[in-house]
Amino acid sequence: MMKDLLRAVGRLSGCLHSLSVRMERPPLNGWLTLDGDMSSPVPSNLVSLRIDGLRTSGLPTWAERLYKLKKITLCNTTLTDQKLGALSELPALVCLRLRHKSYNGRELAFRKPGGFPALKFLRIENVLVVTELTFQADSAPKLEMIVWSSDHATDDALVAAITVSVAGVENLPKLREVVLKGLREQHPSTLTKDVAKHPNHPRFITHGH
Repeated sequence: MMKDLLRAVGRLSGCLHSLSVRMERPPLNGWLTLDGDMSSPVPSNLVSLRIDGLRTSGLPTWAERLYKLKKITLCNTTLTDQKLGALSELPALVCLRLRHKSYNGRELAFRKPGGFPALKFLRIENVLVVTELTFQADSAPKLEMIVWSSDHATDDALVAAITVSVAGVENLPKLREVVLKGLREQHPSTLTKDVAKHPNHPRFITHGH
């Protein structure tokens, strides 16, 4: 079935603008990938890509060559830091949405100078393994909005157990809004102070505690 999908994507590579792939059950051999052979054409005109369920292989290698891609949504992909670095090279990516089990590290770090050059919107939803979000100088220079949420935190006890930290907002010159929903700051008031000192005076919105 996956081979049929890859063949179809290859045939439509010149005119395909949006692609959504969801795998509800892993194959019996435990391995599933969207990578075809090296001769397969890349869907180079993709503007929107959504992948859900490729826990073993994660992001396909051809995604690193989607130079027109503006929006990507990942869920159950266990993205690595190396793959995140590959995404940072995409020149047109405006929106990065990371959902349940999309990333496998405790820290989600935007480190590379010049990385994510067009990114404006970052959404992190129910990625419970991530507790630290870091922005280093000259990475994601156009980022305007950060929304970090956990819908699993429906009661005060669980909210208290999910503590997160955000560092480096002073390195985001275009920042205008930060939203934390269902989460609590690991170091209370630190982010509040950092946002207040930002020259843009971005809005800081919290829900759930």
